[in-house]
Amino acid sequence: RGNKSTTIAGDGSSFVEIYFMLGRYEFTIEMQEGIESAEPYSEYNTVKLTEDNANGVRTYQVYFTDRIGFDIVETYGYVFEGIDLKIGDGEFKEEANSTEESYRMTVPTENFTVRIRAHKEIVMVYYHPNTGAQNEEPTYEAQQFGNIFNLKVNEFTRDGYTFKGWATTLENAQNGIVEFTDGAEYEIKEVGDLHFYAVWEENASMPWWIWLVIGLAILLLIIIIIIIIIVVKKKKEKDKIRSR
Repeated sequence: RGNKSTTIAGDGSSFVEIYFMLGRYEFTIEMQEGIESAEPYSEYNTVKLTEDNANGVRTYQVYFTDRIGFDIVETYGYVFEGIDLKIGDGEFKEEANSTEESYRMTVPTENFTVRIRAHKEIVMVYYHPNTGAQNEEPTYEAQQFGNIFNLKVNEFTRDGYTFKGWATTLENAQNGIVEFTDGAEYEIKEVGDLHFYAVWEENASMPWWIWLVIGLAILLLIIIIIIIIIVVKKKKEKDKIRSR
């Protein structure tokens, strides 16, 4: 600060010019897991990188009254969650509206730290009965990207069929292709819903001639039983006659 004149006339004829500069403040960015990069920018283009140390921590300077935003790139499988702000030696507090694309942070009057958060994508896992019934509904569960989990144990039933395992497409399931056994371990490596379709195998039916043989055997057994009954009855009648 300074003034153009060191002596001020008492008659009010003096003109005084005051010079001043806006305060500069330093800030650092902390990127949590899932944030690939975060580059700050401002409305008045006053943000300057002053230090980029070996630990990957970047320090910037910005003028008071400016407003800064961030170009954020998430790691694959993560979703930007929000921005926290810590002023001086205070505590981190979540910035209101910090998840909005148009968000701008007004520069505080102290040095500050920005913490940028992300969370893993939520992946919905659907299990389809694939029984051929109309309007059948899948069961489902929520998992996170990167999780290793066990597929649900099958609870579906289909008359005349035996459950064999799971397929990841309806076409494979209908062709009897088993890709995962019941309760198999699975790692989520892609973002997006997962679909598993029950694979069924029709229960084997006996050939017609086996049924014929069984029928003849039953008929023969019945005939033998009838013959035995007749023979036993006649023997009893003869024994009764002799006893007289």
